[in-house]
Amino acid sequence: MTHDKKTFNDLKKNIVIFNAIKTLGNLKYFNFRNKNKFLNIFEKIKLVFFIFKIAILSLRNKATVIHFKLLNYWPWRILSIFNKKRIFFF
Repeated sequence: MTHDKKTFNDLKKNIVIFNAIKTLGNLKYFNFRNKNKFLNIFEKIKLVFFIFKIAILSLRNKATVIHFKLLNYWPWRILSIFNKKRIFFF
């Protein structure tokens, strides 16, 4: 997961890393730079549900999180509390 468009595009261009990510799970990109306030609110609601889903899966040891500096920022930092053994930083 990433919130930086350049990182997202670079990961998709790197075939080896992208195939490894697809083998393990999904690559997610979160964008909050819409000019429409309704879309921004909708994206933030989706984000809350996504963080909650990952937190529950982490508690059940069914999620591995590979992040690229995203967990250094709020509200993503919450995920680092649940299962530190299955969180990897690149």
